[in-house]
Amino acid sequence: MKERKVKVLGRISVKLKNEIIHLKKLPVDFEQTIGFWLDYSNSTFNLGTIFKKIQFNSTKYEINWVLCFVTDSSFLDFTSIENGYKTIVLIKLDKSLTILDNIPIIQNWYSDNKVNEEVFLFC
Repeated sequence: MKERKVKVLGRISVKLKNEIIHLKKLPVDFEQTIGFWLDYSNSTFNLGTIFKKIQFNSTKYEINWVLCFVTDSSFLDFTSIENGYKTIVLIKLDKSLTILDNIPIIQNWYSDNKVNEEVFLFC
């Protein structure tokens, strides 16, 4: 079976993450998440999906990160990352990786300072 993956364009700012948590009245434990801007997905990933690997350029790291919230630029609630959609996601980390510092914080999908490297999440 082929691995399903989605491309990370950048991290969302802490300010945007906190706005989402407040606007959506998410539980306090959502403060322990990281937010990403994701490119068009070629698969569907339901809430609760566990991402097993993150690839940064050609290096893959083992992870167990849980997809816990999905929205779009209109802040609509989604139950999954839908095939063909760009999304904003919050993911609960089992561990933090130093490579996360290399993923820039961007303001939107069209930001000029997107990730220069290839970054993918796999499940």
